[in-house]
Amino acid sequence: MPNAGRFPKKDKDFNDYIIALMIYILIPANKLRLITNADAFSALSGNYALWGPNWIAINSPATRTSLLVQLKTKLITLLKQNCNSIFADIPNSVLTELDRKTLLVFARLAASISPVATYAVVMSLDSVAHLWAKLKFVNSATPKSKKMPKGNYIFLESYIGLPGLVESAITFSNGKVVRSSNYTLNFTPEQVGQTCYVRVFYENKMGERSPGSVLLSFIIT
Repeated sequence: MPNAGRFPKKDKDFNDYIIALMIYILIPANKLRLITNADAFSALSGNYALWGPNWIAINSPATRTSLLVQLKTKLITLLKQNCNSIFADIPNSVLTELDRKTLLVFARLAASISPVATYAVVMSLDSVAHLWAKLKFVNSATPKSKKMPKGNYIFLESYIGLPGLVESAITFSNGKVVRSSNYTLNFTPEQVGQTCYVRVFYENKMGERSPGSVLLSFIIT
């Protein structure tokens, strides 16, 4: 049964993970044991070379742009695919406990991984009241049903701050997994008057994400 990675969901955690992975896998003895797919490793190295400069750029307000944020999302998907191509070719007998802990690689469950949706979640603001807001999610492929794409759930990110921000200027956090067609955000009295920004993705068990939703923003009351 082929192996696959269980990748961190938050971008910062993924950055820490992919750096640690490359350091570990480039140790000569480890590279000799673990790299049997030269093409996959070449692709991983190429995308990793793009990742570092992009990560630095999107974390600086002076250099962050929407194009760089889009590239970050694309690189995460590609790096996960590159890693899984490598992991799938490593025999279980070769993997040590330290390998699995560092690489977060485990046996893939046969026939249990559904592909991620190729389209975005349709998100709307259902209702707003004092210190809460309810979001509604619609699957555009089955708009009359509350079901999500098979094997997918919703990954929600939010940010609270000044009004009028463009998506490329926002450092999202507070990632949450949502498994229903609606979700209620709760706020504190200190946040009243600030603007809440929300975006969502479909995500599958491999951590692969769909295109992002349209950015939603509203004033906290």
